[in-house]
Amino acid sequence: MHISELEEKVKAIAIAEMSLNPHTFKMSTPLLQISNIDSLDFVSLMVAYENEFDVRMEDADYNKIGNLNDLVRVLLTEKGVQVG
Repeated sequence: MHISELEEKVKAIAIAEMSLNPHTFKMSTPLLQISNIDSLDFVSLMVAYENEFDVRMEDADYNKIGNLNDLVRVLLTEKGVQVG
């Protein structure tokens, strides 16, 4: 998997889990500023990523994730998700 494939997968999961418009939602969109997401939805989204990438997210990780770009960085640098 290349980094662009990881980014696409991360974005697709967010769009599916939160019923977002794929044409307007961007990787840089602040997750907690999306009108239909609350903190419980955020945790549910993180659980979806844990399941997809077989990682365990800690509270300290959640604090580092403001948008999907941040999530990709955490997955790569701190959770060891491999890209080719």
